[in-house]
Amino acid sequence: KAGVLLAYKDTLVVGQGPRLAGVDPLQGSLRWEASVATPRGTNEVERLADLVGPAVRQGELICARAFQSSVGCVNAERGSPLWNRLVGGANGVGADDRIVVAGDASDRLSAWKLANGDLAWSADQFQLRKLSAPLVLGGQVLVGDFEGQVHLLDRDTGK
Repeated sequence: KAGVLLAYKDTLVVGQGPRLAGVDPLQGSLRWEASVATPRGTNEVERLADLVGPAVRQGELICARAFQSSVGCVNAERGSPLWNRLVGGANGVGADDRIVVAGDASDRLSAWKLANGDLAWSADQFQLRKLSAPLVLGGQVLVGDFEGQVHLLDRDTGK
């Protein structure tokens, strides 16, 4: 899976395990670090919670998925976690200025309000379809499946 690497103003934001880190690209020094997930489990495999891409940036917020653990958003201006939700899954997230969308391990899509992480909607009609990471574009959520089909859902309702 792809890792997390993106820019916010003059800060390079990278995924380090289950955390996002803001790094000064000229000095290499750490500016801030914020956790997206807390690894849990009885062995190293169960505790694997590395961030997987794609991550998304909306204004000063960066949202990402921790492998099989959670989805969360971090304020990149302050370097502090805004919210996270426990939801397993292996693909990245999609977002726009209103919602963050991700599929879980059973391919149930969920959308959370970007500002506070409250659940906006959930759609379970794609279970076991091996969905791609979602893309939120122009009031629609686009997601592909293992057969190569692209599905469109309304951003506000998930229908």
